[in-house]
Amino acid sequence: MNPSLRATKTALLIGFACCIASPCMVGAEKVSVTDLPKHALEQSQITITGAPPFHLRAKVMEATNPDNDGFRAEIEEYWAAPDKWKRTVKTGDFSQTLIMNGEKTSEQITGDYYPNWLRTLVTAILDPAPSLEGVDMSKSSDNPMIGGDLFCRRFAFRAGIPPVGNNVFSTFCFDGGLLESVRKPGYDAAYKKYKKFMGKQVARNIRESIEPGTELEASIVELSELHNADECCSLYHSLWLRWRPFELLRPRCAAWL
Repeated sequence: MNPSLRATKTALLIGFACCIASPCMVGAEKVSVTDLPKHALEQSQITITGAPPFHLRAKVMEATNPDNDGFRAEIEEYWAAPDKWKRTVKTGDFSQTLIMNGEKTSEQITGDYYPNWLRTLVTAILDPAPSLEGVDMSKSSDNPMIGGDLFCRRFAFRAGIPPVGNNVFSTFCFDGGLLESVRKPGYDAAYKKYKKFMGKQVARNIRESIEPGTELEASIVELSELHNADECCSLYHSLWLRWRPFELLRPRCAAWL
């Protein structure tokens, strides 16, 4: 064997053995591989307990075909706390306004179907934690991204009913301690253009691949501090007054819990 190849192979084996023997460290902040998902969420998620109130607006389009109006959407969020926020999503033929205020929740819907592609982008922007739930990067040595600055791991599991089945893969990538992408069955999100906001690093561009050759892009066009946190409640009460007739005449328009 070529001496240089032998040396490279030996170095890789030693590095892998060290990762098994003790937690690997990733990024400039030296985060352990095990803690990487948690660390990334702490650095970038803006809807965790203790985060500052904010107002966000995002626009969605098909990046691979900007003229396609079928994937145009708008997302808007007023957020004061995990149990105090208002969210509106709109497409050409669907809209949802969802308001939470403590134990009370209201929802107004037009259209019959909340597109899964839009739901994925809303989740990726505002609540990425479930996509990383239970992920321990130290449990896999399968790196689908050889070379470069990304730290990625791929996990495989069996799907189907024996004897018919096949492997299904989920891949998670991080860049410098921040979440770069989550790709798993039914969910695909890649985070780009991180910028500072109120002590966090927030991705201003989120991409979703829904099929080969079709990629959607959500761009955060506004992210600002919500100076009056009670604005959520005032919006809540004004909408309650406006929606109350719908509650009496058409329960599906406003469901109160």
